[in-house]
Amino acid sequence: PVELANSETFTAFLDVRFVDEYDTPLSGVQAALMSSDGSRQKPWKVAHGQSDRGGGARVEVELPSWADADETGLAAARFELVATLEGRTSHRQRVLFREGETTQLGDVVLLRGARIQGRVVDQHGAALEGALVGAVDASHFDGLTPIQLERIGRLGDDAFDRLTAATTRVDGEFELGGLAAGTVRVWAHAPDRRFGLSETIRLDPLTGGVEIEVVVPDFGPTDRIAGRVVGPDGRGRRASITRYMTTKETSRGDTIRTDADGLFSFPVASHDSVYQLTAGDMNDEFSKVQVRDVRPGDMDVEIAFRAPVPFLVRLRDADDQPVEGGQIWIGIDGFYSRVRNTQPAPGDYVIDRPSGTFRLEAKAPGFRENDEFELDDATAPDAVDLVMERALVVEGEVLANGAPVEGAIVEAFQYDTLARETVNGMRCSISRFECGTTRSDAEGRFRLEVDLRGPFVVRARHADHVDAETAPMTPDQAGDPISLSFASGGSIEGTVHVPPGESAGGLVVGVHRGDGRPRSVRTAPDGSYRFDGLIPGDWNVFLTDDDIDPRGGSFSSVVTDEPLTWDCRVELGRTTRFDIDQDDD
Repeated sequence: PVELANSETFTAFLDVRFVDEYDTPLSGVQAALMSSDGSRQKPWKVAHGQSDRGGGARVEVELPSWADADETGLAAARFELVATLEGRTSHRQRVLFREGETTQLGDVVLLRGARIQGRVVDQHGAALEGALVGAVDASHFDGLTPIQLERIGRLGDDAFDRLTAATTRVDGEFELGGLAAGTVRVWAHAPDRRFGLSETIRLDPLTGGVEIEVVVPDFGPTDRIAGRVVGPDGRGRRASITRYMTTKETSRGDTIRTDADGLFSFPVASHDSVYQLTAGDMNDEFSKVQVRDVRPGDMDVEIAFRAPVPFLVRLRDADDQPVEGGQIWIGIDGFYSRVRNTQPAPGDYVIDRPSGTFRLEAKAPGFRENDEFELDDATAPDAVDLVMERALVVEGEVLANGAPVEGAIVEAFQYDTLARETVNGMRCSISRFECGTTRSDAEGRFRLEVDLRGPFVVRARHADHVDAETAPMTPDQAGDPISLSFASGGSIEGTVHVPPGESAGGLVVGVHRGDGRPRSVRTAPDGSYRFDGLIPGDWNVFLTDDDIDPRGGSFSSVVTDEPLTWDCRVELGRTTRFDIDQDDD
């Protein structure tokens, strides 16, 4: 990640104007900025504002300690804006904030809203207090199979919005306001139960509220898996558990945690799921342990750590000399973790022998990673020899205006002419993930070890400069020293043209150069936008629904032989003009 320019507390601002369908300002709108820790619990409020007589609201928010830096080196964090006004539809929007900057959202229209009142009960008709209740567009369920609906009953759905959910009172009653006209289904959920889902309800703000009852049933006998993680002494151990699930159609993995007594319970993805559970000791005293063939309805699964069993990993170079300073990693079902080791002799690393099937990976300074071994505890020998191959070394200097730059981060990235890696659906010729990193010294010099066998680029970055990057090179071209020179970069500016009567302010414009690091800004009230500090070269410019979050994204790969296409070219020290017609986007 990009390093922050400093470590102070950062403040950002939001400007927004709320209007009705006739462009009349709405005063008294409650504008809350909400945050979440990523769990399924209801998020919390981090900042709040209220619209004035002109419909305008300005909200100040302090960025949290976990705020990352965006590509310009500014601290950035994303929050959810939830705007509510009695009798009007609620508005929810994800917004990215940058330190010291004001995010302009333009006009937000709140239409007349409908209301639902009701009660949440269990399958016996008893009221459920503290249940979460929300509404989702009924069309979301169109075309879903009974199996898919069953899965939603156990796990819920991403469309179930906890930001705007209500909580039932002691008598199980709830109220949902700010709903748009149309058809919805109401969902409800209480801890350790399935999700309840109402029939389709038609809402009309002009005809008053609707009263319903939502049943939240108990889990069925094959809806869950539960058990306990214990130590060699039989006592419960706090652990993380990697769940690797397979069905006839798919497979996937994720991680959960036990409670302090080692207990765990989770709803299954489908009734034909088969799970492999791999437990890791949170206190890092015992090696990971696996349990296979766990099925829905297994409610007394025991995952037992065993007393440590020594396993020797010998690291040697091509001349059979010991490799020191190494790290040993264990991979199980694609999830890798570094394990502790002792070193009785140079190049010898003793770890706690994992159970089940695992991959062995070794890393050491000056060498490429080695992960050639897949082993099984039942058949693996007591010791394994790994031959470490020397890493490719690239040397050079980092300059700015001809002077050396100290402390610049220098990294290598794989280059793929077919651009098969994607970030947020955008193809990348330059990988998002580095394959070697170092820093320049007081004379601006660097020595970079690269763990690649194919084409790559080298990039230098520093908080005070625009990134500098080499052209793609092959390993046999890396023998001569290279020079990376920081410069001012270039800019892209333009205007988003919208249909008559629509607001041009607050639209999100993104740019991307095929390196997995897209950026975004919001348009000014007149639809104008600008990006500064861009690396010269080819760029794409596009409209997007959400601010682009520097903290990450979705990653995948594609199979294609189609070349990348570009919208415009950025030149050093110049501004490229690129207007966008929303009708054509």
